Amino acid sequence: MLLGTYLVLRRLDKANQNASSGLAAFPQLAKLGGKELVSSWYSNAIFSGAKHVDVIIAAMPLGPAGAALYRGAKSVHNIAFNLGQALSLVLHLRIHAWFSESTKRLSVLPAFALGAAGIAFLGLTTFCAYKIRLFPTASLGTPSIQWLFLLLIFTGAGLVFACRITSLVVFSIRKRSFVILSTMEIAGSLSLLSGLCVAFGVVGAAQSVAVSCGCVLVSSLMVVRRSFRVDTVR
Repeated sequence: MLLGTYLVLRRLDKANQNASSGLAAFPQLAKLGGKELVSSWYSNAIFSGAKHVDVIIAAMPLGPAGAALYRGAKSVHNIAFNLGQALSLVLHLRIHAWFSESTKRLSVLPAFALGAAGIAFLGLTTFCAYKIRLFPTASLGTPSIQWLFLLLIFTGAGLVFACRITSLVVFSIRKRSFVILSTMEIAGSLSLLSGLCVAFGVVGAAQSVAVSCGCVLVSSLMVVRRSFRVDTVR
């Protein structure tokens, strides 16, 4: 319903850009940021719904024990989601300026240093989680499988966090891209979850979040970079 309302408002805003008439029930909404409001509501609605739907999907092939383990992983992802969303709202202007400067002065060394620090942090977090038995992963089998599962959990959490940071920048640049990327993230995550759970069990469930968020993050960065390049040319 929210997606349909967004598409209607977008079409009416194009058709009646200089007219005083709008949607009969909301004549002023389309003028006063109706697309922004509805696209934000739509994103929040699908993400909130997906937090419950994915556990139901995972429970069907994994069973109660696997679904419980996956629910624990989702708790880490939800913390990353909420933290990233809150941080992006507070530091939106600084993040926007940082992206702008990064596109103008793109350097390999800072990107390499950032990537190395991220990998080191993921490795340390995985090691600590394994040692303190943060999740009951003994049922997964060998220590290597347990390490892989934990690494995928925290990699997915890091990518979820990064997606929330970049999503607000995309939202401020282009609402249409924001709606498309939000839909793509949820649809891709649930689709991969259905397939990878059957193929690889609970490890595949953890992998689905990392893969979907990684694709969305790359797409978001491409949108941001293209937008800032256009602004620089102008």
